[in-house]
Amino acid sequence: MQGELASSGGTVWPLPMIVRGLALHVDGCPIAARSWNGKSYANVMDDCTGCQHLRGIEFADQPEPDPLDEEEAEPDEPFERPEGGHVLCGGFW
Repeated sequence: MQGELASSGGTVWPLPMIVRGLALHVDGCPIAARSWNGKSYANVMDDCTGCQHLRGIEFADQPEPDPLDEEEAEPDEPFERPEGGHVLCGGFW
């Protein structure tokens, strides 16, 4: 994973967001806001938004649903899938 130099002078790491059920997570949280099976992660809304290391959140562009499209959503949608966006974290040193 490569960091980018932020305008504030520190390094910012883009952590990919993952949708798990109804929650939005990032794996590899540098302050280990939460852990599961020995791996650190953070809940974006609950942990990242109040974290001093948060430098930004970049959401993926999602196409608007077509209201005329009658096709139902896939019932077998996976529990875990990438959101496509990133949390910009400055907590690695």
